[in-house]
Amino acid sequence: MSGVRENKCRLRRFLAIILCYGVMACAIRQSENAGINAETQLTRAQWHARLNWDVSDCPLASPDEAGPGVVMHGFGADSRIIEVQCERWAYQGSYLFYLDKDGAITQLSFEQFEAPDAGRLERYHSALVTGLPSVIADEQALDVFRKYRGIGDCGQFLRYRIEAHAAVLKQLRVRDCEALPADKPIDTQEWPLKNPDEEK
Repeated sequence: MSGVRENKCRLRRFLAIILCYGVMACAIRQSENAGINAETQLTRAQWHARLNWDVSDCPLASPDEAGPGVVMHGFGADSRIIEVQCERWAYQGSYLFYLDKDGAITQLSFEQFEAPDAGRLERYHSALVTGLPSVIADEQALDVFRKYRGIGDCGQFLRYRIEAHAAVLKQLRVRDCEALPADKPIDTQEWPLKNPDEEK
């Protein structure tokens, strides 16, 4: 009988430990969710106070009438990308991006190219990105589709990888506009591939 009682005591202790871990895990999830939910309720002004962007590049007024114009993207186990929409135009907009790694926030800067004439690119660096961005979390990448005109049959496609708190340009594709627009958009992966190092 003593053996039966001892086994029952062990079972009770085991169940108590499992219950304790379950309660702790639930509390941690609730705490994390509370933090996330609190951030989703931040106003544009509160985000600006946290990120301190230059209002001459990115207005304090949100271009999104329904919210602050700030989106958070999961970006690995301990990181995320904070996307701030600055302006919205007819077919694209301007954006700022921040890497938040374990609470340490870094504004990202991007190697980019102006196109003053067909076949000519001029390099510049800026935190302000113009185009249609897409965060690709599983590849630690950020794609930017920069249209030269609304239909999207010409422009630039840029792919960046986020490496050591920096955005590194990995792919540049450019298609110049023809006199007449195409009947439909052309897949950017079919556009001519450029070597960024060969551009000015």
